[in-house]
Amino acid sequence: MKKIILFIFTILIIFSGCSLINSKRLYFKYIKTANIEIEWFYYSYLTSYSPNYIIATCENKIDTICISNNIIDVNINLRDSLVQITFNGSPCLNGEKIKLFVIHLPLLTYSI
Repeated sequence: MKKIILFIFTILIIFSGCSLINSKRLYFKYIKTANIEIEWFYYSYLTSYSPNYIIATCENKIDTICISNNIIDVNINLRDSLVQITFNGSPCLNGEKIKLFVIHLPLLTYSI
């Protein structure tokens, strides 16, 4: 009986696509405007623990804005060309505080 359960579990893992090597992005939010695309996602690992990533694409330039464990929300202010990231407390990754930088791309300013 244990061998059958182990076999079924192994087959489910193989066919579900859950692996540490080939993980899938699971999106919290995807925002697309005329000038910019914002992707807020995490990777689906077998351990179900992954930091959140925010990636911006503007004029064929791709930039990782933030990697953190405590992101609450991401919004775009079109009037000011501003990307606003909301955190639960200070930005941190795996329990350690991280520094965030203001990056300027054409037509875009990131603000924390």
